Amino acid sequence: MNILGYINIVLLLLTGGVFLFSIYRYYRNRSLKDTKNLEEIIRQKGNAYVQNEGSIGLVVGVVKDDKIFIEGFGKTQKTNGKTPDANTLFELASITKVFTTSTAQILVDKGEINWKDSIEKYLPKDLKLSDKARKITLFQLATHTSGLPRLPKIFFPKMGDEKDPYKDLDVQDIYNYLETCEENSEVGKYAYSNLGMGLLGHILELKIGKSFESIVKEEIVEKLNMKNTTITLSEEQKKNLAQGYDNKGNPTPIWENKALAGAGSFISNAKDMCKFLSANLDSENSKISNSLVKTHKKYSNTKTGLGWHFYSWFFTFMTGERNILWHNGATGGYRTFLGINKNQKSGVIILSNSNNDVTALGMKLSFYIGKISLSQT
Repeated sequence: MNILGYINIVLLLLTGGVFLFSIYRYYRNRSLKDTKNLEEIIRQKGNAYVQNEGSIGLVVGVVKDDKIFIEGFGKTQKTNGKTPDANTLFELASITKVFTTSTAQILVDKGEINWKDSIEKYLPKDLKLSDKARKITLFQLATHTSGLPRLPKIFFPKMGDEKDPYKDLDVQDIYNYLETCEENSEVGKYAYSNLGMGLLGHILELKIGKSFESIVKEEIVEKLNMKNTTITLSEEQKKNLAQGYDNKGNPTPIWENKALAGAGSFISNAKDMCKFLSANLDSENSKISNSLVKTHKKYSNTKTGLGWHFYSWFFTFMTGERNILWHNGATGGYRTFLGINKNQKSGVIILSNSNNDVTALGMKLSFYIGKISLSQT
């Protein structure tokens, strides 16, 4: 037999192995019994994560059956033995986008803005928008269907600082791009865009006449008593901030992101984020919950809700979970995950101060949280 024949046999065996493993996982996931030891599972997964090379610290927060469980793992800094906890602050990164769309929905419900409005209605009248930009709506910004790129290439010359890439961008850079929209893809087609979500945050600033931070705090943070969710840290809050580390283990600063604040700028802790999760689990859980729940709707011709993502068909098929929302986040030294199981009315927040991705961990925990109960103790 020639070498090509051996390769085909190996590929056939691998394909068969993957198929058999998928069948095994399919039936195992559906036959999983509630052992009422969710805390133990979280501890096992959390400890395994921080033992990986490059991982520093981690906090997992869970909301389920009107209970909250928060556990920390690893260290807040390499040089100390302090374990992060419910009050330890982390950069949220792109989870901020869910704040942006949630705030926008609250303002829609107040009649301040309309999802069908074009961006032209809110931007400066003397701004020369391209024909492509003129047609973009607020809804398209919130669902990543505006056609705007993740980041346009004309931003790159001002993003040379790897440790803090967004700090030199300003609003004029956004305006300059909107005059041409040279890199736009098809409007209505999903394309994840930091520019689009940052633009939505900026439009809220123009409409309300306040900073993005102030608007989010007034509409969400203060109403849910999330006392340590902020962009601007107080001196006391700085003491509770976990040090972030890049993929080489070097300390990194918090990213400064004024121009695209709506895309990723907030800082929070597990205690506050569990309050946000609780408010999202039922339309009557808080004064703003009715608006928050509206952001969960999956619209036709989109892959998202308003800011939220949905699990892929493969994950849905393998787990049997059909109604899970999520968003993750990444900056130079932090990784995050936020997930909601709509059917089970449960949620999870994961905050990490290293550059190792936590999305897979978040997906695993979302599954277990939907199947396994917290203990009664």
